[in-house]
Amino acid sequence: MAIRKTQFKYILYLLLLLTSTASQLFWYKSYFHVIIVVLILLFSFDNFKNNNLVSNYILIFFIPVFYFLVDSLSTTTVFGFFITYSIFLTCFLLLIETDEFRSGCLDYITKGFAILLVISISFYILSFFISLPSFVINERYDCYPFFVSVTDTFSSFNYERYFFLFSEPGDLGVLCFFILLLNNIKFTKYNIIILIAGLMSLSLFFYVALIVLIAYKYIYVQKAVLPVIVLLMLIYYFTKDNEFMKSYLYNRLGIGEGIYESGRVTESFQNFYNNIVLQDKIFGVNNYFDFLEEGVCSYKVFVTQFGYFGILIYFYFLIKVLSLKIQFKYIILFCLSTAMFLYDREYIISFYFMMFIGLFSVNFKKNYNNA
Repeated sequence: MAIRKTQFKYILYLLLLLTSTASQLFWYKSYFHVIIVVLILLFSFDNFKNNNLVSNYILIFFIPVFYFLVDSLSTTTVFGFFITYSIFLTCFLLLIETDEFRSGCLDYITKGFAILLVISISFYILSFFISLPSFVINERYDCYPFFVSVTDTFSSFNYERYFFLFSEPGDLGVLCFFILLLNNIKFTKYNIIILIAGLMSLSLFFYVALIVLIAYKYIYVQKAVLPVIVLLMLIYYFTKDNEFMKSYLYNRLGIGEGIYESGRVTESFQNFYNNIVLQDKIFGVNNYFDFLEEGVCSYKVFVTQFGYFGILIYFYFLIKVLSLKIQFKYIILFCLSTAMFLYDREYIISFYFMMFIGLFSVNFKKNYNNA
């Protein structure tokens, strides 16, 4: 019975991870995610018995949860309040699980995600040779068996990008990177599949974050400074004139043209952001929803909603949660990865990102101590 309950919770976590990432497709339903978290809670009551971690984590969660919940009440509906609460509850429920459960959960998610990717990529490759059945949703996406793509009307890509089941390839890149991070990018057959999918997404975040992760691991952890620097210089030298690399990496990074700036901010939102008074930038703007537009996705949205003080509260929460189980030098890498993710998109308060935090707290330490 205990094994069946554990397996069922693994399935729920995998389902929550995959469905909470596709923010613009028809299967993204916030109430569905809340139901999943409630089900996980119902199967997790035993974890509250004689568990010293519960009281420790309640103290750590109190300040950030209070701050972000108050904001939810002032800017969204009552249901938005419960969504925010459920998001933090997701992380809390993972953290009070045993190390064995979290390790098993990550293995299950990694294998399940990789198997789905194999099926999806097979159909994706097949679509180049034969016509597959499909239907259109939101006038934007062509939905095929196990993968989606942007319709010709909305496509702005010079090259074909792989979406998996997500609303944009960047979502896939984020998920692939953080799963590889949690698994210490070890070249198992499942991680190799996830690595290939991330590369196929042509996600700028995935490429940059992966380079940072590899550099950190081999320079800081394994002290291999010179080989990493030489390898990166050689890669740049032999690819700097390649049109594909220039279009999808170097030009988007702004190499030779200044520092990279997120392109997901419209002109009107940028003007609004520039005119926000200092006090609102510190604590957030109450009516920020009135100024949001489709396509706006940046750290500036998070600053507008929660202020710079919200960012400080969030990273305080992150460091305190992880410090109970992980050495500080490894917490720095996760904070750096979070900062890169926040710079590109504001979804650090989301179901899937809270799962990254909850799973990282055990497996990252175990993997990197064995690196």
